[in-house]
Amino acid sequence: MKIGDTFIPALPDAHLWIVLTEPNEEGKVVIVNLTSGVFDQSCILEPGDHPFVRHTSTIRYQKAMLCSHEKLEESVRAGSVRRREPVAMEIVKRIWRGALVSDYTPGKVAKEIKKMLGR
Repeated sequence: MKIGDTFIPALPDAHLWIVLTEPNEEGKVVIVNLTSGVFDQSCILEPGDHPFVRHTSTIRYQKAMLCSHEKLEESVRAGSVRRREPVAMEIVKRIWRGALVSDYTPGKVAKEIKKMLGR
């Protein structure tokens, strides 16, 4: 998976997850999910931003994490994760900006995004 790719775990009522970085030197990517709650207003998505978004949604930065790219790909092949349509790069950039201003983004996630952006 690459930046902007999305997926949903094969579970009832699962949330959409978005890949935010290329694999780092350890083979890990940053992933973050959408939620219908408005807990953190750092990045809001509206219907039309992605086919999965049917109502105002927010990025749940406190759940953002580093995930093994290899294990993620294995999960896709095994069917425990289903790919969805990619997110447009303009949306990814909004999510990056939100991650860097949110009080809830884990430090290691913000560090990976900053490193990728050359900051």
